[in-house]
Amino acid sequence: MKPVYLGLLILIFLIPLGRYPITFAESFEFFQLKLLYIIFLLLLLIYYSFISSLRPANPSLTRRQREIREQTGYIKSSSLYIPLVLFVTLGILSLMWTVSYYATSTQLFFFIFYFLTFFLSLKVVDNDDTRERLLIVLFFSTLLVCLYAIYQYFWGLDETRKYVLTHKEDIWMVESSRFMSRLYTDRAFSTFIYPNALASFLIMVFPFSIFYSFMYIRKKIIFFTLLVPSLLILFAFVLTFSKGGMIALILSWLTIWIVRMKKRHKLVSVAIIIILLSGGILLSYTNEYFAEKVIPFKDSLRVRLEYWQAGWEMIKERPLSGFGLGCFGRVYAKYKLPQAEETQMAHNNFLQVWAELGIVGFLIFLAIFIFYFREMTPKLRHLDNFSPLQRVFILGGYVSILTFVFHSLGDFSLYVFSVAFNLFLIMGVSCGVSSDGKSGPQSKSKGRFFFFTMIVFSIFFILLLLKPLLAERHLIRGLEYRKNHDLDRTIEELKLSTRYWAWGENEYRQGYHYLLSQLYKDKMSRDRRDFTPQIIRHLELANKYDRYRSLYWRELAQVRWMRGEKDRAIRYMKKAISCYPVYSVNHLFLGDMYRGKNEKQKALAEYRIALKYDPSLEEIIEKRIQELEELE
Repeated sequence: MKPVYLGLLILIFLIPLGRYPITFAESFEFFQLKLLYIIFLLLLLIYYSFISSLRPANPSLTRRQREIREQTGYIKSSSLYIPLVLFVTLGILSLMWTVSYYATSTQLFFFIFYFLTFFLSLKVVDNDDTRERLLIVLFFSTLLVCLYAIYQYFWGLDETRKYVLTHKEDIWMVESSRFMSRLYTDRAFSTFIYPNALASFLIMVFPFSIFYSFMYIRKKIIFFTLLVPSLLILFAFVLTFSKGGMIALILSWLTIWIVRMKKRHKLVSVAIIIILLSGGILLSYTNEYFAEKVIPFKDSLRVRLEYWQAGWEMIKERPLSGFGLGCFGRVYAKYKLPQAEETQMAHNNFLQVWAELGIVGFLIFLAIFIFYFREMTPKLRHLDNFSPLQRVFILGGYVSILTFVFHSLGDFSLYVFSVAFNLFLIMGVSCGVSSDGKSGPQSKSKGRFFFFTMIVFSIFFILLLLKPLLAERHLIRGLEYRKNHDLDRTIEELKLSTRYWAWGENEYRQGYHYLLSQLYKDKMSRDRRDFTPQIIRHLELANKYDRYRSLYWRELAQVRWMRGEKDRAIRYMKKAISCYPVYSVNHLFLGDMYRGKNEKQKALAEYRIALKYDPSLEEIIEKRIQELEELE
């Protein structure tokens, strides 16, 4: 299984490095890189399944050879298979009620990738040699991420900002005010785009670097040499200024310390920690000095509470089914508080999973971690039975997953591809250490049937993944024609994109059909011809695939208004408002439509709502209100 293992090492090295620079102007977008990683892993699975199906039992082998054969030829036992399979199955079922097929299918691809990462890492990382090489590759990739973060903080942020502004036409994220605001904060994000995502990755790798260095504590030179990567990881983490990450780091190490101590000391330790936390909270509200220091924490918590309030409103509407995997950002605007910031994520993985997959999805997601800690805790209590390197993975995995769980309460790292990959990799490798092999080998026929099924499944998904990959390639080619002002060829390329993959939108970009509608608008302006039927058709298709996008309904309403279909336009504008009730522009446009129909009282009501949600529009709205009052 050496090719599969080497393939995993390649992914471990490449995925944390993300993409550099921010975008490839003439190459793959990051979404395409993710698809390539998924296809690569599926090819590894095909190879693994084919080789395993050809390995019959051989009674002439020695005991050690039979052990190796059993490890590489059969399904190693892990209780995590149950919640992981259930989670992916529920995600597939959510396609029946999702509000965005694209968002759900995209996240499904990713979660299937994570599940296969767990499966293959559990299978092929099966001895100390493979574990140590894996650690070395992971440390090397992490060090590159850390060095770039340090360079970025002290020298590179200005260069990154200049690059983004120079290539803004090629970078979809420029359209996101949230991304641009983060870009102009002095926080390192390295290859992870978001500082908190970088923090989450680093604090998950940090335990392994610490425990690995202490494995050589008796060899002072090696010990201090290995401490250097740990210090670099910690330094890069500090440069992210992640408050949630800092809390998660402290809580995870406190937890492992309490779990490892003797029973008679645990209660006293927990009591001391509670007293210290209570004292800290009291000082933050009563002492002026401490109150000033915790202002950033309070502001960060306030913003998250606003997100969580919207999340709870979503849960109240669909507590059982949710809105579909990956769809929190699609429906957030409908429940957003007027003063709350824009977001695509709930900044709480557990809350977001509940909003997307309902109470059943939440319980299954929670079960993944319960099953993991239940499987690892007995091994943690009997560390003396394991080799030094196995202890590194047991202790490191335990603390690493703890940091992820704690950080999940205030961030969205489950939805960051490079962090989630790391999570399931660590789970797989550490569970592989703790596996007791109780399940035993399957029969030859059952084993072959399983592996044949895996091959068919992999081929099916590879063919499916080629469609969005080709669609994105046509989009990139079309954008190149757009730069050369060749609208006709741009439209042809976008039409090819829709043939391969009908959707195409993400949190930073509108869908293929919406882009086509805008291209036809430009073509109508250039050619002085009526292309409104094409514009309407593509906007309706955009709405079909993403029913909660306020922008699509608003654009459709404006086109219908231009065609003189005033009642229909108003109906669509109300749809836009239902998708984003606190967006002042929606109410402003609806007010203008009512004014065009001479329904003055309704227009005034909408103008006042718009002013309530956005006081900066006061001058514009007051002028419209004055004009209406003069007409009476």
